[in-house]
Amino acid sequence: MQKSNLHPVRSQLIGVQNGQHLPDEELDQLLRINIGQVEAGLELPTILRRYGSQHLVYQGDLSYHYFRKLYHLLEPFEYRSVLDIGSGYGRLVLYGATLYPGRSFHGIELIEERAQASRRSVSALHLPNVEIKTGDAGQLEWPKVDCICIMNTFFKDILQSVLSKLEQLARKQPFLLATVSAGNLLIEQV
Repeated sequence: MQKSNLHPVRSQLIGVQNGQHLPDEELDQLLRINIGQVEAGLELPTILRRYGSQHLVYQGDLSYHYFRKLYHLLEPFEYRSVLDIGSGYGRLVLYGATLYPGRSFHGIELIEERAQASRRSVSALHLPNVEIKTGDAGQLEWPKVDCICIMNTFFKDILQSVLSKLEQLARKQPFLLATVSAGNLLIEQV
């Protein structure tokens, strides 16, 4: 019997991408994501002091159902790289990077502890096609990508600085923009 060259997690995600159902908790385990452990270690005064009240309560990453749909919708486009702004624990990035090892995936996350957890998952999964940055997405330099994702990440005041960067970028290069956000009406104006 010939040994498969597929990354062991990748073969399971291909099944999910093709319609096999796995609960989000099982997908988090596959991708080495442990949200509860990290969130339990975050203390309210520290979060308020470092990041402000927007990050008072973790809103949760979107379900993998949305990511499966997103990557199906992206199939006709010849994108090579994805940036997830406000990447949280990296669900969108880790899922995509595991499925598509020939493409690059980038995440920007403000909360250091969440970004560190993403990096641990990247390391455990041996994903050389992933980069996770920590910082304010409105202030950091973004990598050159051809697909940008904003998944219900920002309140209106912070979203403005990200929208300004998107507008500047749109003047320089074409890119796909995928968003599931309360700020979609603002994004439409860009």
